[in-house]
Amino acid sequence: MGGWISQWVAAFAQRLREVGWIEGISSTNLALAIIRTVSIALLNLLPATSADPQDMQNSFVEFDLQNSFVEFKDERETTTYDLRTVQVIQPGKFVIVETVLDNPDVMRFELKVLDTLRSHCARQEGSYPAPAEVFTLGPPDMTVKKIEVSLSRVSILHPNYRYKIASWWLPYFKTMIGTGAGYASYRCNPPDATEKEEYVEHRSVILNGIKNKVLFDCNRGLRGEFLNGDENDYRKARVHPVKSGTVGAEYYKGVCRTVTRKEPYL
Repeated sequence: MGGWISQWVAAFAQRLREVGWIEGISSTNLALAIIRTVSIALLNLLPATSADPQDMQNSFVEFDLQNSFVEFKDERETTTYDLRTVQVIQPGKFVIVETVLDNPDVMRFELKVLDTLRSHCARQEGSYPAPAEVFTLGPPDMTVKKIEVSLSRVSILHPNYRYKIASWWLPYFKTMIGTGAGYASYRCNPPDATEKEEYVEHRSVILNGIKNKVLFDCNRGLRGEFLNGDENDYRKARVHPVKSGTVGAEYYKGVCRTVTRKEPYL
């Protein structure tokens, strides 16, 4: 099931880049935010052991009370919750800022992929073998596919404009979305920014991570994500039940215990 979910996420993200359907919000950040939202939802499908913690109860979550952070680490990324940003809605229910930052080796790989895709913008439409130097995580442990350079369909917001996009399915388990291959794409000629601005924005997301507002209802076993990070109305969160025994459940329990000082409902 994870494979088709991964492909749907990638296709949807590319379509968002093509149409840029929300004015005033960077299409790159919008697509990445949606990918992240879907990835978070997939945490409710992954068993807790998939994060490979040595001791889920003691090592998976780190509490840094002095600096007011709660951290969750796995082999790909670190997810941090900033306790200074907690906005209490009612007892046991609050909004908090979450930041997801890739681990150094994955970050290095993603920067190399970005530069590789950017270099393919000078090529004609077609499929191209990935260069050897892009495999910075070592020998691939998933199917290696070719880099695709394509022209998109006409955009809704820019009817006379055609996008050139370079994209690639990532051949490592470390970069998976759910249980399917990860995906990277780059707009070569964005209509809403210069190519240089597009490149700088991609690098910024990789180096600084993705920041989101997240809702937790610790008395009801619920978690919610916001599509727009500037949204302040908690009623617009995409709320879903937390499934026991999953990675998402460990995030939920760790944050709830720290904020409420009580055992959360699950």
